[in-house]
Amino acid sequence: MKTSDTLLLLIDSLTKAEKKSFSQTALNSDYYDLYLLITNNPGKDSEEIKELYEVEKPQSNFNVQVNYLYTKLLDNLLSLQSSSDIELNLFNSLFKAKILAQKSLFQEALQLYKVVQLKAKELHLEYLLLKALQEELKLLLFLNFPNLTEDELSTKHFEITESLKRARRENESSVLYDLLKYRTLHHDVMRSEEQRDALNDLLLSELSISSSSDRHLKSFESDMLHQLFQSTYLLGVNDYNAALSSLKELIHLFEENTQRWEKNPYYYVVTLESILYNLRAIHEYKSISFFLGKLEEIQSKDKEINALRDIIQTLYTLYPLIDTGQFKEASAYIEQNRAKIEGMLPLLNRDKKAEVILCWSIVLVGLGQFREVKDLLHPIIFQSKHFYYLPIFRAIRLIHLISIYELGILDEYEFEIRAFKRDLNKNKKAYQVEAFILKFLTSKKVYFHKREKQRQAIQPIIEAIRQDIYEKQILNLFDFTKWVESKVWDVSFTQLLENKKDSPLH
Repeated sequence: MKTSDTLLLLIDSLTKAEKKSFSQTALNSDYYDLYLLITNNPGKDSEEIKELYEVEKPQSNFNVQVNYLYTKLLDNLLSLQSSSDIELNLFNSLFKAKILAQKSLFQEALQLYKVVQLKAKELHLEYLLLKALQEELKLLLFLNFPNLTEDELSTKHFEITESLKRARRENESSVLYDLLKYRTLHHDVMRSEEQRDALNDLLLSELSISSSSDRHLKSFESDMLHQLFQSTYLLGVNDYNAALSSLKELIHLFEENTQRWEKNPYYYVVTLESILYNLRAIHEYKSISFFLGKLEEIQSKDKEINALRDIIQTLYTLYPLIDTGQFKEASAYIEQNRAKIEGMLPLLNRDKKAEVILCWSIVLVGLGQFREVKDLLHPIIFQSKHFYYLPIFRAIRLIHLISIYELGILDEYEFEIRAFKRDLNKNKKAYQVEAFILKFLTSKKVYFHKREKQRQAIQPIIEAIRQDIYEKQILNLFDFTKWVESKVWDVSFTQLLENKKDSPLH
């Protein structure tokens, strides 16, 4: 992707606070004029922006200003992040200590290394502690170990050795969790004997690490990875009660280590969201309220984190209603909280904003309000083409296609069909949901001619898609197979969702 295209996407993803911060530091410059031109012309592509800029600033080089603006925006975002992220602050302190040493301010550098070590120990940030210990020792070696006894030197080396052991343990746990997560995302882990054996091998390795007698090597990170591994494994083998217990243990771990996240609770919020996502995927709706309660307890001075917390609560209040066909109730909830939801949108990143819009549009689909669906989704269709591989944007494009199909807007419908076919030709083995919906929409009449025969033909296709490990991610967002089912069997989409067990395919 060209830098100019990336720049447009970056600017579009900025929150209100980030835009305000950048504007305060970048006034009266050519690159800021380019920034204003982009923000004042939403929806225009990079070539259109270039033409406008060259008319407005004929003496300025567009490509140079694009690169300069891109760099300045990233620097500003990094500066904003540093003000709230403890780990990033400690990393910056390490670089500051190195600069002090280069300027021969050795005592000040050594003091700063000590500060980083103490804070890293307190927060159990092993990789930062290890780096601070190593950099301190490097500087002491350069200075010929001033005022340092041999025992003190040995102690420092012992600290490094122990830190390396803890870091290695965390890394081993991380490797096993990553492998497990990969297999659950890319393979149907319990389908064959071979897959079950491979999964159990991971489990035995993980248990060996977590039950090690070296208690002093345990850390928040390793304990967190243990609970994440256990819950992911248990969900994979459909032991939902045990998985739920493991997820609650994970939350208990966060509550016992508030110093790790209370100043920046972003990762705790994201962990809770991951739990809620898994509960929704297995239709364990009755357990969602417990974790929503934990989410509500999180307090932050950061408006964006609070907005993220609140929007996750909103989404996972709506999802159980949507998944069970209670679209009127979901619509009433949205209308009741409409002002609050719209107020949070500018504080969210692109992906989360898209998820909110997607959720809203699904409710409208359930109510049959396809004109409203189209109007709601149209502004983000351009963005979705840049992130087509992500399930959320795949779902948005498909629902938009369904809306213009239902509205009978022929020109726009044919344009979207051609765009979909181009994408599918590039990815013939992937995107089965898209291929299926496209085939259904372009040959719908076939499905209703000799209806019973076509019902039997379509059933195995739907079942295969529902079992496909890749397609489950998009079906968790919106069950497109249910929508097709409602058309083929001439049954209300809402009714199918309300009576899943009574569906003709189950």
